[in-house]
Amino acid sequence: MQDSPPTNSNIFRTAARLLTFRLTQKEFLELGGMHLVFGLVCAWLVGMGWYWDDPGAHLLQRLGVGSVIYVFALSLFLCKLSALGLDFYHQPVKTRSPKAHF
Repeated sequence: MQDSPPTNSNIFRTAARLLTFRLTQKEFLELGGMHLVFGLVCAWLVGMGWYWDDPGAHLLQRLGVGSVIYVFALSLFLCKLSALGLDFYHQPVKTRSPKAHF
C-alpha cells in the first residue's frame, strides 16, 4: 500500500520543521516532488522580492529566475563534491583538548 501524497498542511509543517532544524532523518528521506516544487516556488518568490524595487534590475532578475537557477547550480556543485568522495556528513569531528600551561 502506497502512502498518500502530501497535503498542503503537511508540506508547510515539513518546511517549518526543516527550517527549525527539527526534521528527522526519516522525514528527510521521505521528501518528494511536491516538496521540491514548494521549495522552488519559495525560491522564485524570494528572488522576485529581492529585486522588487531595484530600477536597475534586468528582466530575469525581476522575474526571480536567478534564485531558481542558483538552487540548481548549488545542487550540481554539491553533487560534484559528492562524486569526488568528499563526505562531510559522516566524518567524526576531531577536537583537541586545550593543554593547560602552568
